[in-house]
Amino acid sequence: MLKLLNCWRARSYPPPLNIEQRVGEYLLELPRCTRNVVVASPRYDGSHYRGEVWADAAQILSWVEMHAKNVWSVGSEHQAARLSLPLWIRGADLENPQPSYLPPYFVDVLDHYVLDLVHRGWTTFWCPDCLEHHQHICIDDCDHQSVGNWSSWTSEWRCPKGHQLYYQEHELYYQEHELHLFT
Repeated sequence: MLKLLNCWRARSYPPPLNIEQRVGEYLLELPRCTRNVVVASPRYDGSHYRGEVWADAAQILSWVEMHAKNVWSVGSEHQAARLSLPLWIRGADLENPQPSYLPPYFVDVLDHYVLDLVHRGWTTFWCPDCLEHHQHICIDDCDHQSVGNWSSWTSEWRCPKGHQLYYQEHELYYQEHELHLFT
C-alpha cells in the first residue's frame, strides 16, 4: 500500500496552460495579415456563404480589441485565438491589398459577428458570379414561422444584381421556466 501511495505522489501533472505563450506560438505559425481580412468565405468549413465578406483591417481593429477584452471562452485554444486576433490584425501590412484568409480558430472567433461588422459598414462583398466587390447588398430574413416556443426563418443575402451570397435556414426552440422566489 505504501508503494502505491508513493507512486501516486510521484506522478507528474501536466503544467497549466500558459495562455500568453500559446498566443505567441499561434501568431508565429500565421502568415502576416493584410489590409483586407476575409471574415466570411465559402472556403471556411461549415460556411453558408457563396460569396466573400471582406473587412478593412484598420477599421475592425478597435472592435476586435474590445471583443478580446470583453468576451471569454472556456476552451483554451479558442481563447488563445480570441486574444491573438487583435495582435495579428494590429501587425497588418496595410499597403498589401491581397486578401488575408483566416485560420480556423479565427473563423470560430468571428463567425457569429459577421453581421455586426456588416451593419457597422466595415465590409465589402465579393460576388463570385459578378466577379465584383459590392459596398451594399440586400439582406432578407423571410419565411418567418412561429408556433408556441418554436420559430424558424430564412436569411438570404444578395448582391445588387440578385446573385445569392449567403443562405441559411434558422430554427429556434426556447423553453420558458417559472422563476420561484423565496422570501
